[in-house]
Amino acid sequence: MAETVIYLTIRLKHYNDEQRVLKALDRFMQEDQTLRVRAHRDPDAILIAGMSEQHLEIYIERLKREYNMELNFGSPAVDYRATIYQGATFDYQMKKGHQYGRVMGRIEPCEKPFVFENQVVNSTVPAQLIAACEEGFLKAAETGFPVGYPVTGVRVLLEGILHDPANSSKMLFQILAQQAFKEALWQAKPIIVEPIMLVEVKTPNQFLDQAYDDLMSRHAFVRDLQIMEECSVIRAEVQLKEMLGYSKDLSSFTSDQASFLMEFNHHYQVSYNEQTQIILSAVADR
Repeated sequence: MAETVIYLTIRLKHYNDEQRVLKALDRFMQEDQTLRVRAHRDPDAILIAGMSEQHLEIYIERLKREYNMELNFGSPAVDYRATIYQGATFDYQMKKGHQYGRVMGRIEPCEKPFVFENQVVNSTVPAQLIAACEEGFLKAAETGFPVGYPVTGVRVLLEGILHDPANSSKMLFQILAQQAFKEALWQAKPIIVEPIMLVEVKTPNQFLDQAYDDLMSRHAFVRDLQIMEECSVIRAEVQLKEMLGYSKDLSSFTSDQASFLMEFNHHYQVSYNEQTQIILSAVADR
């Protein structure tokens, strides 16, 4: 499943519209698996995430047109991720009333977005508790660190479970797994990574210099330049944050005669200072 790279905030004008909006977005997500909906700390707001500004604009217009919604929308923002470059162990236990549980294992870097491995050798552990742990770990990764950005590139290895056969519920082990994941994540010294996009711009030759200079001003790394008789194609890698608003800018200085394609390429670590600023901005926004 593709990872989203951009999000925006939907703010409800009327509290009673929340269920209508969520129902509409659920329908959209069934049609399009690259669209995501996330909870917002503000009860009058919802986050939607997707693959590009144009992608999200399509669903904003559909909410207005098909559901006659009165909504306010924030500006699109980069959908950062957290990841780890080192492993960490977890050993977390909890007693809640008469219930008791304990989970042990480790997390480690992984090339895939999320992997869960059950390495519990105790055959007396009920399968539903293993499944509950997997759900908890996945939910913790999706909820995000440190301020709601999902965690990617992590393998969770569950190595041990202690439970009370008479008083251990699935809910308890979901909570245990979530807390254990957060504990291990802190130990693994997570970092924030940003999406790097592969951009292909096709422009009439009369606008080639402007298109090229504009990409360079966005700190693009040009991988290929193909000059033909009437038009040219520029292929480059660019940080997504530098491409916000690009569609309107390109249309403006090429008189709507150029076009571009953009797709996610990979994630890359942001600087320490930038990570600090991202966290502060996210706290203020969310």
